[in-house]
Amino acid sequence: MTRPEEPTWDDAPSGYRRAEIVTTIGHGDEAFRRAAHDVLRWVVKTRSGFTVSTDEPVSSGQRLTVTARVAGVTVREPVEVLGVVDSARRAGFNYRTLPGHPRVRRTRRAPR
Repeated sequence: MTRPEEPTWDDAPSGYRRAEIVTTIGHGDEAFRRAAHDVLRWVVKTRSGFTVSTDEPVSSGQRLTVTARVAGVTVREPVEVLGVVDSARRAGFNYRTLPGHPRVRRTRRAPR
C-alpha cells in the first residue's frame, strides 16, 4: 500500500501493478509550496478536467466522488482518502477506490 509519508513505495501486491510518474514542475521552496497547496486542495484533479464533490482540502477519512466527463459520457469515481501528510519537505495523500469506481486501486499523490 502506498503511504504519503513514506519516501518509497512497497512492491505492488499480487494482482496490482505499480506505476510511478515523476516530472519536474519547478525548483525551490515556493514551487514546492505551490505544488503542495494544489495537490492538497484537489486543484491538480480539477485542472485536469475532473470535478470533485467537495471544496474542502484533502483529509484522512474523507469520502468523495471525482467525476470525469468525456464525449458526453460521465464517469463517477467514488474514493476514500486514507492518509495525508503536509510538512515542510513532503506533502500528499493516498486514497483507495470505493465500490462503483471503474477501477480497483490505491493511489498516492505527493510532490517532492
